[in-house]
This record gives sequence, C-alpha cells and structure tokens, in this order.
Amino acid sequence: MTKPFEPIGTFSVLSYGGGVQSTALLIAAVLGKIPRPDVAIFADTGWEPKQVISWIQVMTQWAKERDFEVCTVSYANIRSPRGAAHMPLQILNPDGSPGKTMRQCTTDYKLVPIRREVRRRLGYRPYQKWRHQLETRLGISLDEAHRMKPSDKVWETVRWPLIEDLH
Repeated sequence: MTKPFEPIGTFSVLSYGGGVQSTALLIAAVLGKIPRPDVAIFADTGWEPKQVISWIQVMTQWAKERDFEVCTVSYANIRSPRGAAHMPLQILNPDGSPGKTMRQCTTDYKLVPIRREVRRRLGYRPYQKWRHQLETRLGISLDEAHRMKPSDKVWETVRWPLIEDLH
C-alpha cells in the first residue's frame, strides 16, 4: 500500500498569460483583493504577439514597484521545427469531418516550464519527488468555465480565483 501524499508546505503560483483575465487576477492579488501567491509566472511560447510581450513587461514593472515578482520562463520557441509538431493544427479526419491534431503545446510550453521554475525555487534536484503542495491559480472567468479542469497530479491543486473568490 502506498503512503498518502503529505506535503511539507505549499507554494502558490499565478499562471500569468498577459490577457484580460490573468491581468485582472494579477492586479487583484497584488492589491490584496485575493491572497497573494508566491510568484506570477509567464511561460513564453516564443509566438506571443508583440503587444502581449509589451504588456507583460508593463505588468512586470508595475508588480515589481509593488514588491511582487512576475517571472518569465520558456521551454523553447514553438515556431521552431520541433515546436510546430506540438501545436494544435486543424486537420480532416478519415471520415472527412474537421478535427485537430493532438495538443501538447500547453503541457510542453506552459505547464512544464512553470513547474520546472517552481521546482528550482524550492531547491528540488532533477527527478526528485514533489514534497510540496503546488497551488496553481488560473485567470479563468465564468464565460470560460468549460476550461476549468483539476490537475491530475496529487501534489497540485488548481484554483480559479476570478470565479471562486471574486465571483
């Protein structure tokens, strides 16, 4: 029988994408409208519009002036030949109906780099088992509630503060 997961602490991260919802979430956290996470992390896919990158820079500076860190991480450029294989592309299924290829970009270009940064901050060695509870906060609003999915990891709790805390 496996031993149940007993975390030694919790690390909270705001997954920051630079859009309206995650910016609202960042502002609410920095201004104390919701509990402040340990850090906000922007995972750059290498294919973000220039306006998004400029906005990330503005908000990173804004947060820094209020003693809060927005960190940028990257796995690789999704526009590279390797990255293109992970993008969700429109296809035709064998029966002629529209479909999409398997989508791995969120995992490879968002989740993995964010988790790698959290592990680095917590001092984990490569392949070391998680000992902390990771609380990931996502900027999803009611109109996107269909995107709310819990983590499949026992050591991660996903929260949606725009819905749960700010209604």
